[in-house]
Amino acid sequence: MKVESRLGEHHDEPTVCHESAQFRANLESIVEGHSVLHRGPAIAWEDGLYLGNGDIAAMIHGEPQRTRILLNKGDIWDERADDIPNQEDYWSWIEVKNALATGVESGDWSAYRAATTPREPIPILGNFANFQPAGYLEILGDLPEAVTDFQQQLSLYQAKVITRFKHADRQLGFDAYTHANHNLLVLDCQPGISDAWPLGLKLHRNLTPFRQQWEGDPAMKAPAFGFDTDTIWMTMAFPDGFTYAVVLQTPSLSLDVEQGGDSVTGYITGTSQQHVRCNLTIVTSQDSTPEALVGQGRDRLQHLLSANNLDDSHGQWWSDFWRKSWISLPDKLIENLWFTEIYKIASCSRKGGQAPGQLGHWSGYPDPPWRGDYHTNINVQENYWPIYTANRLELGSPFYDLYLGMLDRVMEETRRFGMPGARYPRGHGRSGRSNNPGSTNWGIWPGSGPWICAHFGWHYQLTHDRDFLRNCYPMFRACLDFFLAYVGEPDANGQYNVVPSLCHEQAHEHATASEGRTWGRNSPYDLALLREHLKNTIRASEILGVDEAERDEWQHVLEKVAPYPISEKGHLMEWEGIELDNSHRHLSHLYAIYPGEEIHQGSSAEWVHIGRLSVKRMIERGFKGFCGFSFPWLACLAARMGEADAAVQMIHNHIRAFVNLNGFSIVFYTKVPGLGDYGRGSPDREGRKLPNMESGSSLCAAINELLLCSPGGVIRVFPAVPEAWLDIQFSRLRAQGAFLVTSEKRSGRTCYVVLESEAGAECRLANPWPNEPVVVRPVNGEHVSHNIQSEHITFQTELGKSYLIYPEDTEPNNLEMIHLTGDDSEKYRFGVGGPFSSQ
Repeated sequence: MKVESRLGEHHDEPTVCHESAQFRANLESIVEGHSVLHRGPAIAWEDGLYLGNGDIAAMIHGEPQRTRILLNKGDIWDERADDIPNQEDYWSWIEVKNALATGVESGDWSAYRAATTPREPIPILGNFANFQPAGYLEILGDLPEAVTDFQQQLSLYQAKVITRFKHADRQLGFDAYTHANHNLLVLDCQPGISDAWPLGLKLHRNLTPFRQQWEGDPAMKAPAFGFDTDTIWMTMAFPDGFTYAVVLQTPSLSLDVEQGGDSVTGYITGTSQQHVRCNLTIVTSQDSTPEALVGQGRDRLQHLLSANNLDDSHGQWWSDFWRKSWISLPDKLIENLWFTEIYKIASCSRKGGQAPGQLGHWSGYPDPPWRGDYHTNINVQENYWPIYTANRLELGSPFYDLYLGMLDRVMEETRRFGMPGARYPRGHGRSGRSNNPGSTNWGIWPGSGPWICAHFGWHYQLTHDRDFLRNCYPMFRACLDFFLAYVGEPDANGQYNVVPSLCHEQAHEHATASEGRTWGRNSPYDLALLREHLKNTIRASEILGVDEAERDEWQHVLEKVAPYPISEKGHLMEWEGIELDNSHRHLSHLYAIYPGEEIHQGSSAEWVHIGRLSVKRMIERGFKGFCGFSFPWLACLAARMGEADAAVQMIHNHIRAFVNLNGFSIVFYTKVPGLGDYGRGSPDREGRKLPNMESGSSLCAAINELLLCSPGGVIRVFPAVPEAWLDIQFSRLRAQGAFLVTSEKRSGRTCYVVLESEAGAECRLANPWPNEPVVVRPVNGEHVSHNIQSEHITFQTELGKSYLIYPEDTEPNNLEMIHLTGDDSEKYRFGVGGPFSSQ
């Protein structure tokens, strides 16, 4: 075993980029330069450094005398639900939906009040499905004198936390990482344990300063603890039988153990080893005993102990990961956050793991805000927005598995409503059980399924993977069957309307009852979801050669869907006949622009004008009602419409207001009054820095949108970069048609585009050089036939071939080769005591 990491150390590696690009990069140097460096201890958990591998996760904070490692595992959920009623036992879904429609259309809410009166009292729920912490591992160091020269780095390239400090002029510290391929947290402590740093390892579930357990919840029992010669463990059984065990082992070292009622501590003594390795695993099961799980954990650790290449395999996984795509921007702070967020997504979403909810896989709350669950009105979707253009599609696997795995359950529940197809819940836990079973508001909305399906649609558009499409098509069809039944028959003019229609989390004053103020007629949100889902399902049925007769019916509905409501001033309204003026955090009425793709800078002149006015209106309404996910979404919208300066300004607004000193975005509360005051004045939110997943992920998506987008299948390079950004490079971002794109700007001019074709599709490229002669040729080949117009370059590609596109008067090989490394002047922006912590 080796522990040789030094803060800031990196090594030369082969240059990373497509062979035809005229730039090369020391990618390790670039990624490491964006690492987080604490120059003093992060005492609060929300300022800590974060590790994860899509299965287990750790948040490290505290000081050398007491380093705290918050432990999580993605599938640890309290899902007691025996006491949660089926909503159809208390009110009729169809009756409530029809009564809502009557209220919206007529203003008479008496039928709705009658329909929502339960047939019998609905039981008070004692619990909802919620994400749970595993507990804490603490490193207790008995140091009689103060330490000096403390530094703790989250190395993004190595996916490792490296801690160093001095005590009595002796260098001490530890390294920690969650192994890329195994359910394993590795902790390497160094040096001279016995004489220089007496060390204790403590397991417990005391979650102060997190909120306490649910009051009056006797069913939730305390954890149990145990030990033997070189192992300590903690087990916990939830009321529904779900059980987990945290097992920590110090191979070949005996522990002096102290066990109390709420913890177990193993002290490392009697060794002069310079390095001590501690291995930790977390084992879960719905039907195993705690004792059996401890045995499984011990066996796993023993098996991994025999693997002598753990460090190398972990490092290799992350090295390969960073090569998939990368960017270089003039604005190094924005570039920094792109790498940070890509790292974060990879740390909590991997094939075979549990998809992250709103808080990612880092939470110490036994009763987390919003239960840490899956909200399908934006939150879980935003988590995955960046993976598509950033060429990290494999990270979407847990998301796909979650929602495909729920389909049978959802269809069964939908049948109980008396409706066909599948209506996915707006909020749910790991099993897919709704967290809003008695809601006559959120329990009606039809848009969850179509929005989820949009991600599957993007995956296909970016890969042309027919097997993937075939696997998800039943979900497309089931969600469409429900949505069309919800819409019902056309009106007298043959138009299909969405009534009642939601504009998420927004309310108006046009209803005579408070229950109706979140509902209206034909919101652009629901219309965009319906239109998009019709198109996705029609396209999929054509590709797969199924449901031909139904396809004609769907096409008819698509042609007759109600038009988007446009105000007299020319922007999208929140509902037909209703527009709001106050600042609001949720931008759902602009779905058709982003994440949808019906309105973009390649649309007709009329729709470009409407889209830009709609974005401008959101900016003019101000930002007081915003929260952590609002600025990134608005940046995506502005970028999609080609409004580069506005997009970058929204990114910087988010950084100023909601990015914490460790690079983690928070949902509230804002650091800058006036920029996102949604959390101010609320006892639960005032002053709380709550790290959440979707805010940072959508920020990363906004950065992607500046560099490459392909709505409608037309690839646009640098579609929304400010004029001040003169020199930019990106490598192997992904576009529709299964293309990997590499490009470069120098002195404000696009030099060339390198296109790798994974499926042999036709390429449609928005012409970066209008009215100039353009060359299109295969890499290492002759010129190919292409159709060039002032706006588009179109040509047929062959599977597996790369193509070079450039203006005729600029031969890329004649450009000076640029070698990129990490910018020393911009290193370690984030961290305690760093330049960002003073902002």
